[in-house]
Amino acid sequence: MEGISPSLAFQHWSRPVPHFLMSHALEIVQGLAFSSLFGLLLAIGLQTSFKALMEALRRVRLGALVLGNFFLIPVLATTLILYGGLSGNASRALIFLACAPFAPVVPLFVRMARGDLALATGLTALFPAFSALLTPCATALSFWLLQDQGNEPPSVLLILELLAASITLPLLLGIGFREFFPTRAKAIQKPMEWLSEAVGVLSLGYLASIESGHLAHFTLSGAWPYILFYEVTFMIGLALGEGAVHRRLVMAFGSANRNIGLAILLAAALVDDPEVLGEVFVQSLLLIALGLIHVAVARAILSSTQFRRWIGPDKPSR
Repeated sequence: MEGISPSLAFQHWSRPVPHFLMSHALEIVQGLAFSSLFGLLLAIGLQTSFKALMEALRRVRLGALVLGNFFLIPVLATTLILYGGLSGNASRALIFLACAPFAPVVPLFVRMARGDLALATGLTALFPAFSALLTPCATALSFWLLQDQGNEPPSVLLILELLAASITLPLLLGIGFREFFPTRAKAIQKPMEWLSEAVGVLSLGYLASIESGHLAHFTLSGAWPYILFYEVTFMIGLALGEGAVHRRLVMAFGSANRNIGLAILLAAALVDDPEVLGEVFVQSLLLIALGLIHVAVARAILSSTQFRRWIGPDKPSR
């Protein structure tokens, strides 16, 4: 395809998508995102006990956790939208990501960065419970602050119903099943996790096929609001964490790496425009890339001789 512009190449790649898949994009993405999120939360519940949740809760400052992820970061997103020149679907996509904290990939990032893996695993199970209650409020607040841009606040009740079905229900089912049938729960946990991740990959692949134009027109010059968003949220997480740097990294990666599946589900359910899905997809890819860069930097710093000499005997959890 020598001599063909990237935009034309993307258009050529997206042509084979059947008309049915294009015309029912919102319904298909919502179904895939809901299935993936439901399965992932069920898998998390199958490997989590109420005791582990309480232990994770005791190891963090609850007020700071709630304030940072469900108020400060959504307000940061609205500020970037108002003063960073973002509008329309780009602003809506950033809101959905800002109101969906702590991606399921956080324990993987923390492990690679040599952070406190035990704490990251516990908070990954704990955060969805908070999201089910507080994400509706954070989303409604953010849209209310941006009403001048034509963003009408969504129904809090609608979001509560959506998250109760996709987060609260599977998490409680998984935890309950583990309490009564621990052997069977252990046997089905990994297959459920793999299946849910496969559905999530399918959802992202489908989005890439129908929203390829967003990738073709995305430029690094227009990425600065999202880069600034990631860097500030990472620093907020470091500041709101407590204890050794290995534990603070958990809050930093949890605050900066947003739950893409939840953001896609919110976008598909609340906005009657498939274009917003493309914005969520492109912004999510950029945030993942920034996350991997921070993993490499954190790993290099924590592995250095000077840092080990400075922190003394304190070691990260593995």
